[in-house]
Amino acid sequence: MSGVIFQPTGLPPVTEDSFIYFVTYCHSCLKLKWTTIKLYLAGIRFHYLQAGYGNPFNATDRLQCILRGIKRSQINVSKPRLPIDSKVLKQICSLLKNGLFSPVMDITLQCMCLLAFYGFLRCSEFTVRSLKAPFQFLRIRDISFSEDKSMFTLFLASSKTDPFKTGTSILYYSNDNLCPVTSMYTYITKYRKQPLDSGAPLFLDFKKQPFSREVFITYLRDILSRLGYQESNYCGHSFRIGAATSAAAAGIEDHLIKTLGRWNSSCYARYIRTPRSTIKEAQNKLYSVKMN
Repeated sequence: MSGVIFQPTGLPPVTEDSFIYFVTYCHSCLKLKWTTIKLYLAGIRFHYLQAGYGNPFNATDRLQCILRGIKRSQINVSKPRLPIDSKVLKQICSLLKNGLFSPVMDITLQCMCLLAFYGFLRCSEFTVRSLKAPFQFLRIRDISFSEDKSMFTLFLASSKTDPFKTGTSILYYSNDNLCPVTSMYTYITKYRKQPLDSGAPLFLDFKKQPFSREVFITYLRDILSRLGYQESNYCGHSFRIGAATSAAAAGIEDHLIKTLGRWNSSCYARYIRTPRSTIKEAQNKLYSVKMN
């Protein structure tokens, strides 16, 4: 875009101006966050160091000023991501069970919601980002039921916490309330009628294509709007946030929350939304404690 000519076998010559153009393009046109831009710059730095060119960001004071300006401009501008906790999930499933779109779509969305909640899934782990680019989607064979159909295992070929793509298995057990096992077995055997070892996509949208993130979010926000919620405050990640919040409210130990959500650090705490009633109860306990 800047008219720089370079050989396809080597790295292009770069200057501070070219980095400034790149950073401002990422910010103004691509609407990327500061953290993402910094990640891209780290990748560029790595390749130039690996090729023996030295650090390309030496003596780039203007670039650093622009990066700081982008960071400050994005402080407190992120949209709220409210949790879809057990209460909201129950309302969603109840609405779908009573019939909302079509029998197939209702059970599909119900299975997706239960899979996301109980598995602490990121939206990218059960939907595809875009159908235009190469994508990886869940397949029916990624679901394996136990002999007595009391649980099933979901195999994730890749995920954010699995950079080497060794695969991750997530266990789902039946319960008496919002049962993910019963819903999934009914969906596959009754509505998909596919063998359990089929390589067909697990979830299909109304066009019979793998469910994309955009389509799922559209359905989800439609459901939440019908339930009286401010739908714009929810996203696909709301299930992961809601699962962590519900787990904390249920008194599940920290190490189990980390295991359920496949977190490798204490960053899981950022996902927990503490209600005011819990804060009030904690303050009352502080007041009532007896000191020696």
